[in-house]
Amino acid sequence: MFKTIDNIFFKPGRDRAEAEQRRVAALRKIPTSSTNQLKGHRIERQLKLISVSDHKIKDEAELDFLQRVADAGGSGAINVSFRYHKGGYISVQGDAVVLI
Repeated sequence: MFKTIDNIFFKPGRDRAEAEQRRVAALRKIPTSSTNQLKGHRIERQLKLISVSDHKIKDEAELDFLQRVADAGGSGAINVSFRYHKGGYISVQGDAVVLI
C-alpha cells in the first residue's frame, strides 16, 4: 500500500483529531525559504513547482502547500511566496526540494 501522510498518522485506536494534530506538527517541521537556499541544509535536487490557491486563511494555504510538498517527495521548499488576491484569497507558490 502506498504510504501517504494521512495513513501514516492515522492508525487504529487513534482518533482523527489526534492524527490531524500529529500531521500538522510534522508538516510544520518542513523547512521553507523565500530565497533559493535553506540555511543549514544542502539541497540535493529540486523536484517541481508546487502551487496552491483559493484559500481564505493563510495558515490553511500554508498547510496545503506543505502537504503537497510532502506528497511530491520533498523534504523542504525554496522560493516560497504568498500572493494576496482580490476577494481575500491567498495563493502560495514554491519549489519542492530534497535535502541532504
